[in-house]
Amino acid sequence: MEDDFRAILDEGVARLRKLGFDPVAELVRGQPAEEIGNFARHVGADLIVVGHRRQSAFDRWWSGPKGAYLMDYTDCSLLVARNAVSDEAIEALVSQE
Repeated sequence: MEDDFRAILDEGVARLRKLGFDPVAELVRGQPAEEIGNFARHVGADLIVVGHRRQSAFDRWWSGPKGAYLMDYTDCSLLVARNAVSDEAIEALVSQE
């Protein structure tokens, strides 16, 4: 599974670099909220961006309030993205600047 996670992370970094961003990424193990907060502090992040998808009431009960939990571990701004945006749409926005 770690190889699969690494491949997903590497693909995301490559896509962001292609779009002109300079991402900092690291694959770590542990409690997600705590590790995201630790990594953000380590790199001096100003903003953490995470994705969100709707869950059923049972899924929320089973997994807990991840978003609220993540805020407890961050010292910087947190952006929760709810809509998927294509690479082409981002390229168009970036090229307008």
